[in-house]
Amino acid sequence: MKTAIILFLIYTSAFAQTKPIIYVLSSLNIKNAREMRSFNYVKDKIEHKITNSSLNRNFDFKIVHETTPAMLWNSLQDSNAVAIMWISHSKPQEKFGNNVTNPSYIQNFTGYNVADLFQKVSPNLKFLSVVGCKNRNIFEDLKKTSNYPKDLIIDTFESKTDIYAGFAKSFSKLEWYFRNYQEAPMPIPNLSVIDTIRIHGLSKIKGNELKIKLGSIVLGAFVINEDYLEIQITNDILNNSQNRNLNIELYKEDQLPELEIFSENFRWSALKINNKLVGFNRGLYLPTL
Repeated sequence: MKTAIILFLIYTSAFAQTKPIIYVLSSLNIKNAREMRSFNYVKDKIEHKITNSSLNRNFDFKIVHETTPAMLWNSLQDSNAVAIMWISHSKPQEKFGNNVTNPSYIQNFTGYNVADLFQKVSPNLKFLSVVGCKNRNIFEDLKKTSNYPKDLIIDTFESKTDIYAGFAKSFSKLEWYFRNYQEAPMPIPNLSVIDTIRIHGLSKIKGNELKIKLGSIVLGAFVINEDYLEIQITNDILNNSQNRNLNIELYKEDQLPELEIFSENFRWSALKINNKLVGFNRGLYLPTL
């Protein structure tokens, strides 16, 4: 009898670990105590709604507040995630005279624009909700340049929206979709690693986060835990980017140190003017053979 109970517990534990993941991520830039009290009230309502959802039987909800860029990126790439709900301030592109524009943004809680991190998602993602004001056009543009899964549902907002009202509306769509969800075999992307970029000289910014782009392609948002960072480049990245410039942004208002960057095929040198680095918390690195 004890053996049967142990086997049953092992089986149920293994089954629990295989439940598909639904991420609920908030990253609102709270500017004062009044806004914080308001958000805490809304946060409790959001978590109460999730706790009482029937989806908990079949899905593993992971709720994170004050989500950093690296947390967002890792969630978007998580092959076990079938849905992601992101809640933050957003703003569409503004156009002025003489071809002057303010770029669109999706803001994280420290004020940085994380819109381009949505450029790439896991092929297993089925539902992406972005709760924020006037963000629909941002994703219409991203769809043109991103290889989103063909069956991915993207729920966005065309006008201003209240935090909780927007969440509740989108969450109802998510519940409706996943009530009849049947998990399909995970697709196996036909990818191969063809190069590895090695970045050295990161000791001064340990504990911070970096965003790295090859041309316009986001390679990722990374937490710096070591003096160096290695990024594997797969064939799909090079197929989609003819630009070999590396754009590096430090998610902190601090000086980005000069870095040593190389791979099997290239070396990169920092752009300088009068022998001084161009940029403060970001830098442009140009390839040399």
